[in-house]
Amino acid sequence: MMPVNLSLTPPVPVQTDVIDDLLACHARIRHHLELAQRIVEGSAASSAKDIAEAAADVTRYFTVALPLHAMDEDLSLWPRLAAATIPPGVRALLTQTTLEHRAMNQIIEEIAPLWREVAAQPSICRGRRTELGVAVAELDALFEEHLRIEEEILFPALRRHLDPATLAEARREMRARR
Repeated sequence: MMPVNLSLTPPVPVQTDVIDDLLACHARIRHHLELAQRIVEGSAASSAKDIAEAAADVTRYFTVALPLHAMDEDLSLWPRLAAATIPPGVRALLTQTTLEHRAMNQIIEEIAPLWREVAAQPSICRGRRTELGVAVAELDALFEEHLRIEEEILFPALRRHLDPATLAEARREMRARR
């Protein structure tokens, strides 16, 4: 069996404005979901060091970086968009995505201790493959629709309903969180 590529390098899209920042974060979310899935699928053929590093990277991303992204949307962007004159359907999606952030966070809180265990002791990965796989599949399913809604509806609404100065102000807030 060939080792599974557990590359830790996510894609780095060009970032020229706040929407590009969000899209870059979405690329990192997808990368880390794929990395988590590759750990589950290929742990038997990968080295313990590679599994440990990949599990640590997945844990770090989903427990540190992803919550910042959710705060960026929930605290800096969605309130500004909600204050604009927007269609009711868009307004409802703002509430929906905020609730989805909470659901995703709950799954991550439940699975993060197991990812930390795998990072510390990669040999347990094979025995916990089902549990890890279920959690990754749940997250993947939630993110698939969530990211689509943001990219196809909410991000264009930000560009359409918020002026460049407001978007730049939100971007400064987002960067200050880091």
